[in-house]
Amino acid sequence: MLSPSFEGTWEAWEVRTALDKLSPEEQEVLRATHYLGLTHEETAAGLGVPVGTVKSRSHRAHRHMAALLAHLEEASA
Repeated sequence: MLSPSFEGTWEAWEVRTALDKLSPEEQEVLRATHYLGLTHEETAAGLGVPVGTVKSRSHRAHRHMAALLAHLEEASA
């Protein structure tokens, strides 16, 4: 089994740090859709919110993550 590279470990830490900076609502939507693989509809049902709310939280969360992780793209250029 290969051990993770320093760069991979560092990037994973950066992503985790960025996730911690999101609102709890954004975190739970990303957790459900990315880690659990749920659809927007399944996430909405699980959270007891409308699908539109899940979509807007997801969009906002992705926008926040992109801004928080923009330095990674700059570092690799």
